[in-house]
Amino acid sequence: MNVLILSGVINPNREDNPSQTQAAINYVNDLVQEESFLGSCDVRVVNVSSMNIGSCQNCGKCWQGGLPCSKNLLVNQLFQQIYTWADVVIIASPVYYGMATAPILELLSYCQPRYSPNAPSDKPVLMRYWLDQSGEAKIPLGVSLICGGGSTGAPDDAVKFARRYLKELGCAEPRKCIIGDTDKTAFKDDREAQTALYELMMDIYKEIHALD
Repeated sequence: MNVLILSGVINPNREDNPSQTQAAINYVNDLVQEESFLGSCDVRVVNVSSMNIGSCQNCGKCWQGGLPCSKNLLVNQLFQQIYTWADVVIIASPVYYGMATAPILELLSYCQPRYSPNAPSDKPVLMRYWLDQSGEAKIPLGVSLICGGGSTGAPDDAVKFARRYLKELGCAEPRKCIIGDTDKTAFKDDREAQTALYELMMDIYKEIHALD
């Protein structure tokens, strides 16, 4: 099982106020690579903030076919991983003022080909490019992993946004894992949150490998 985590964490190495989302990402990374897990897994964590991709410039060239983005090769490389490598795509983000962080918002802007009048109706247009190139493309499962707490940390809107983005990518049956009250309890001490995340990843593994 190949797991691609798109992280919206800004400054994941901050020490004075450690990111609880990063702690959850590390938990998933460690979990699925343990020998005690059901089988071998590979995890790639992409910190979208460090990519400095910026927002789509709305040049319109993606509407004319060819690469999903003619100006940003990093975005194309990311989409390639989504459609040719990943079995599971996790959007992991803290809640900033009720929403996912800016890097995740910027990434969504590159779904512009979805609205092209030439977009195929049978497959997400971003996926269609890789189908045309190789004849193969995966439809990964989607997961939104949202962490929030405090007066501006209500996760509802961020969860809706992450689900919308996963659907724009064409991910199958987006699921969610909400980790709340992170201002009161650190993820490393939140057994309930750890259990929920463990059970979610276990269920996904079983589904992908058709296990009972």
